[in-house]
Amino acid sequence: MRKGRLLVIGGLLLSVILGGCTGGGGEPSATPTVTSGAASFKSAALDPSGKVDVGKTLTLTYEVVPADAEVTVVWFTDDVVLRVGGAVFAGSSYTVVAADKGKGLIVKLTATVPGHDPVVKYTNRVTVTGG
Repeated sequence: MRKGRLLVIGGLLLSVILGGCTGGGGEPSATPTVTSGAASFKSAALDPSGKVDVGKTLTLTYEVVPADAEVTVVWFTDDVVLRVGGAVFAGSSYTVVAADKGKGLIVKLTATVPGHDPVVKYTNRVTVTGG
């Protein structure tokens, strides 16, 4: 039987797989696989209830490894990029307006670490209700 474990050491994400016993000695062996520097999201969420009223503020929360990965944020309403004042909205919190009523809000996060492919994560969808 093999068991795996993810560890972060010195900013590196390590995946350690524990194997069976070695050559009759009865000692377990550990075979580390290093995924050095590649980013991954531990979490990303908006309101856990899945609903928000007009006038309320939604705050994006996320955790990324390594902590110094560059993260870009883009908000969407009903799968269309959210724009505020004509610009793509990329803030960490958003106050819901009347035009959002009945729509779903979701956030796309992209983490990048130099020399590695970007990693994308979407938050839960939050439906805008009355207010």
